[in-house]
Amino acid sequence: MEAASDWEEEEMEETEAANLQEMPERTREEARAFDVFFDQVVHEKRAEGAAFHLGRLKEAGEQLAVIRRRTFSGGEGEDRRRKFQAA
Repeated sequence: MEAASDWEEEEMEETEAANLQEMPERTREEARAFDVFFDQVVHEKRAEGAAFHLGRLKEAGEQLAVIRRRTFSGGEGEDRRRKFQAA
């Protein structure tokens, strides 16, 4: 499957290189500028997605800490905490 993907990627690069040679200089510059812009947008969207998921993980960690405090509070909770840590 990776071989097919690599082949497709090579084919696309060759086609792109051939297209760039046929384009006038101004069109090549515009294509490069668009590629840079597109890469920047993709990078920003990935960063936003990562920040969103990081926030969700932080919230889940805080909720887990609350649950652990409730579960292991008091005399019974202390015994459960020791058993949990021993396991």
